[in-house]
This record gives sequence, structure tokens and C-alpha cells, in this order.
Amino acid sequence: DDIILTVDAKNVTMKDVSSGTFMLTNKNVIFDADKYIEIHLDSLTAIFLRRYLLFDTSIEIFTIDHKSYFFDFVEGQRDKVMFELVKMKKNGSMPNLTFIQDSPKSIQNLTKTVQNKWIDGKLSNFDYLMILNMIAGRTYNDLSQYPVFPWILADYTSETIDLNDPNVYRDLSVPIGAYSEERLLTILERVRSAQFKSDYYLYG
Repeated sequence: DDIILTVDAKNVTMKDVSSGTFMLTNKNVIFDADKYIEIHLDSLTAIFLRRYLLFDTSIEIFTIDHKSYFFDFVEGQRDKVMFELVKMKKNGSMPNLTFIQDSPKSIQNLTKTVQNKWIDGKLSNFDYLMILNMIAGRTYNDLSQYPVFPWILADYTSETIDLNDPNVYRDLSVPIGAYSEERLLTILERVRSAQFKSDYYLYG
């Protein structure tokens, strides 16, 4: 392969973080470390910008075999990687790539497309929520950014539940923090006794 770019990087997984060398060639994405990773460019389906340890320095690559790879770079290096990836998308090196987060508008367009598919009944609630998690930067590779789901049910004791019974569901008119009367009163009391303006809030 012709090497286009070589930078230091970390591969972040749920189990560990390994340091190594990230290489972009004319045919592959390669991560050279204790665990060698080679991803063919024609298997890439999506590339998202990500945060790691609150720093906006990472990317997540998705492939046609439903795998994802999370790479974190030294500050400033991600821009170089993304510049080359965008260039390669334009020259047709990644034929299966359907999305690359190269601008804020690209995320807005993706969100709108997904929302319309859900409204039209082409996406299940589960798939819609999973894609929203992905768009929002949540990932299976980093436990601190694991996908989240809304708390919907209230009945966890019955052997069977009737989904048409409104008592089965949590009261969605109030946030989780105020779900129980006792908890809400505690929060309101804390706000009333706040000494500083910066402490005057319901939910931290």
C-alpha cells in the first residue's frame, strides 16, 4: 500500500485503551500496536467525530460487517486524518461510505433523514433511538459514553403487563428527578436554602 498519513493514536475499546500508530493508505486504515487492526477502505460505511475524556479529538469508524473502531488522536492530528478521509471519499476510494461527519450541516441532514424515516414508519423505535445515540456521540467502545434509553415503564413487579394500561408507564409529564414526591420536595428545599446564585437550580 501507498502510505498517505501516519500519526500516533489510541484504539479505545470497552476493555482497554492501546497506544500505537494509525496509518492511512490508499487501500486500508491500519492501526499498528500489540493488537494489529487492518480495515479495508471499501468496507467503511460511516465515520463520526467523537469525544474522548471530554476532548474533541477522536473518530469512530463503522464497517459493513457491523463493527466499529474508535481512535483517539493527539490534539490537532484528527483534522489531518479527516482531511485525508474526506479527500478519499471524493475520489471514490470508499465506495460503501454513506456518511462522513465533515461539517455540522452533515449531522443536521442525517438527523432530519433519520427522523423522517421514523415518522414514515421505516424505522422502529429501537432503531431510531440507537441511531440518535450514535449521532449524539454515544458508543459501545467507551463505557463513559455508552448508549442511553429513556425510562418508560413503571411496572417491574407484574409477571405480565398490558401495554394498553396507562398505569404500566412512568409519568412522562415530569422529569426523572421529580418522579417521586419525596425527591421533588428534597430538591425544592435545597434550592430554597441555596446560599449562592450558582447553586440555584433543580437538577445538576
